[in-house]
Amino acid sequence: MTNLSFPMISPDTLHPFMQPYIRLTQRNMQLFTSFSASPEMVTLWLQNAQKMVIHAAKSTANGKSGEEPQKMVEQVQNSLSDVGQSKAFAGLVQGLMQSHMQFLMDLAQTNVSAMSQVPAKMMENMQQAATKTLSEPASHEESPRRSSSRRKEH
Repeated sequence: MTNLSFPMISPDTLHPFMQPYIRLTQRNMQLFTSFSASPEMVTLWLQNAQKMVIHAAKSTANGKSGEEPQKMVEQVQNSLSDVGQSKAFAGLVQGLMQSHMQFLMDLAQTNVSAMSQVPAKMMENMQQAATKTLSEPASHEESPRRSSSRRKEH
């Protein structure tokens, strides 16, 4: 029996396959950072924070703290509606779509490149296997003959 061993995959081998994912993550992080730090979003967040502080102060002064959760829910829904209608959000969605399209193109290109290398790698592996098989001693073939000749003697 031939002992099959598989070489460890080196990080250099995986690097090209990971690049599309790394670039996608980097692009998306940049998009979310730009979105959250945009003047439009910062203004919206500050306005909402101010409204919530004023509402909490009024509720506490009136002794109604925690009694009006429905108003808070409505306020959050209105602020989310404002975010969804903002130019910054439209830019984020457009950027995410472009980022994912670029990711798919990068991934396809990486796979095509890898597939073009398969025939050469297969030939190399077959040559290594043939060389290894030819260089191994034929001791494993002789052992059954010896055992059969011993049986005849007994």
